[in-house]
Amino acid sequence: LSFSVYYPILNHHFMIDDFEFTNINRLSAVFPSWTDYFTKSYTRHYIPLYNFLITRLFYIFHVAKPFYLLNILLIFLASFLHYIFISQLTRQWRLALLTAVLYIVHPMNAEIIQHVNNPTFLASIFAQLGLISLNRTFEHNQKILNYSLSLICFVIALLMHEVLALFPLYVFALLRFRFHHLKTIFKIMIPYILVGLTHMIFWFHIVGSNARLTQNLQHSNLDLWTYTAGLSRVIFWYIKGLFFPHNI
Repeated sequence: LSFSVYYPILNHHFMIDDFEFTNINRLSAVFPSWTDYFTKSYTRHYIPLYNFLITRLFYIFHVAKPFYLLNILLIFLASFLHYIFISQLTRQWRLALLTAVLYIVHPMNAEIIQHVNNPTFLASIFAQLGLISLNRTFEHNQKILNYSLSLICFVIALLMHEVLALFPLYVFALLRFRFHHLKTIFKIMIPYILVGLTHMIFWFHIVGSNARLTQNLQHSNLDLWTYTAGLSRVIFWYIKGLFFPHNI
């Protein structure tokens, strides 16, 4: 299904946003060592692990088709992990299959898959592996191993895409599905929160002043507290609708 939906993209060339990674000489100057990926920001994002992987691939492939094939494979893996997670959680394979199919044909993925340097699918795969491992913690004997794998996947996903800073919200949703006591939920969530805060410190130190969010704040008429208040209202509205829907 993934290939049948997206195979026409194999005839496309690189997008304009991809050319910043096709300049091998410039990349070599910015990242002379592999450690520089974790201490510098090539773009206005702190995604060091993804930048390392995508630049290695650009050294190997110089045309777009292999990258689009990889994206099709990644969207298949992401949908398959959706199926595994939903089937484990609900014990309903039909619901899990429907979720996987809807993920593949979602219009947003048609936009994402066209960009070679978009880390969404890779980050999504590791985030799903993190949730699956956490879910297995409550169903199998190897609790420490599965919990540790979940945290490792969270770290990898964070280094792939900054949006995975919201991963603790999905951990909370999973735990809320299994436990009724908030004290138990937050006790399990403490390591995820600490990892997220550590990543935030690195992000502010390396990208902070050059990030789009920071620049938008500087050019707006809003002060930091007003912007934070407005953003908090949006986040709380999202959480409320995610965990406590009223129209079901």
